[in-house]
Amino acid sequence: MKQKVLFILLAIVLSFSFIPIQNASATGQSTPIKVDVRTLVKPSIVTATLKGNSYLYSSQSTRSKKLQYLKKGEKVEVIKDKAYRWYYIKTSKGKVGWIPGQLLSIPKDPPTNTQRLSKEQMEEFIKVKGFQSKTNYLIWVDIDRQLTNIFVKQNGRWVLQKSILSATGKNVSPTIRGIFLLKRDRGTSFYSNTFKSGGRYWTRIEGSYLFHSISTDKNLRVKDNTLGKRASSGCIRLPINDAYYIYKYIPANTTVWIN
Repeated sequence: MKQKVLFILLAIVLSFSFIPIQNASATGQSTPIKVDVRTLVKPSIVTATLKGNSYLYSSQSTRSKKLQYLKKGEKVEVIKDKAYRWYYIKTSKGKVGWIPGQLLSIPKDPPTNTQRLSKEQMEEFIKVKGFQSKTNYLIWVDIDRQLTNIFVKQNGRWVLQKSILSATGKNVSPTIRGIFLLKRDRGTSFYSNTFKSGGRYWTRIEGSYLFHSISTDKNLRVKDNTLGKRASSGCIRLPINDAYYIYKYIPANTTVWIN
C-alpha cells in the first residue's frame, strides 16, 4: 500500500514539473506577454529631508516673503538649486519656494539603470505619451538611464534617431525635470568661474540649464569625460560630437522632455 501511495505522489510531482512558464500557442511556440512600456520608465525625483525647522521663502533670501513653515524631518522634493546655496523645493502640500541649502539632507546619487529599452519600446513609449513638437525633432532625456534620446518625425510618427550616453546633474544639483522648448541661445564654448568648469557646443534648455559637451577647462581641454552617471551641476553633458549635433542641427522650439 505504501509503495502505491509513493508511486502516485511521484507521478503528481513529475506532472507539475513540466508545466510551461510561458503562454504557449497551438503550435507549441511561446507567446510573449505584452508589457506596458509606461511601467518601464520612472521619474527621477530627488527627495530631501529637512535637518531643522525653516520657513519656505519666495526668493533666495531670508528677508523675502515667508510662504510656509516647515518642520525638521519633513520630506520635500528638490526641483533645482542655486550654486548649492539655495534650493527650490516642493513640499508635501504642493507649495513651492526656496530654502537654504544647509537645512537639507540630500541623498547620494542613485546607480544608473542599465536596463535599456529597445528602439521599439522607446518609440512606443513616446507614442503612448502623445508628445508633440513644433519641429520635426523631439528630445527625451531619461535621467534614470542617463540617456538623451533624439527622435525625428517620419510619416507622422516619432522614430528614434540616436540614443546618447549622458551625464545629468548630481542629486545636490539636479537637472530640472519637465517639458521645455529648446531655446535659440547657443554657442561654441563657455566657462563658469563659479563651478571651475566649461564645455563646448552648448544649447540652452531653460535658464542656466544647457546641453553641452563633457566638462572642459578654460583652454577647452577635457577636464572630466564622465558619462553614464550623474556628474554635472545641473546641465546635461554629452560626447563632443553629439553636443555639436544638437547645437548645429536641432532647431529652436523643439520639445525637450526631461524625466
